[in-house]
Amino acid sequence: MTQVLSSRSSDLTEIEFTLPNPENAARAILASAIEFCAQKMRLGSPEAAIELLRRGDRSAQDYLRYGLAAQVGEHVGALDDEVRAAYLYDDEATAEDMAFGEAAPSLIHMIIHARRKTGALDSLIAGLSRATTVRSSASRSCSTCWTSR
Repeated sequence: MTQVLSSRSSDLTEIEFTLPNPENAARAILASAIEFCAQKMRLGSPEAAIELLRRGDRSAQDYLRYGLAAQVGEHVGALDDEVRAAYLYDDEATAEDMAFGEAAPSLIHMIIHARRKTGALDSLIAGLSRATTVRSSASRSCSTCWTSR
């Protein structure tokens, strides 16, 4: 779904701005991250990377997480001039969490460093977060793909 905003100034010049579609961005980000994973693991194709991810290969999962974070950072930075840097950090489960089976599947945790926080940046990140979560959940439920730990 593409949304177009139009406005007219007093001299009747029409300006159009197309809002980015988070679902399309999530699809492109995921495809690029899988391709990155396949390249780093020296696999012949993205399908080979997907197969390793389905099997729970830890190295493939780590490359995918890094590739996703890099693509998200690049996407957010390209759409908002206020973004200075994007960082991936691990929020690992404690030994106690793992002992009691409470470790959640690994998520991608990022810090987005911006010159100033804006509502537009918050909306961009929230939309992208929702789209990638839905896309990842759908992939997991269809093929048990990318379950960490």
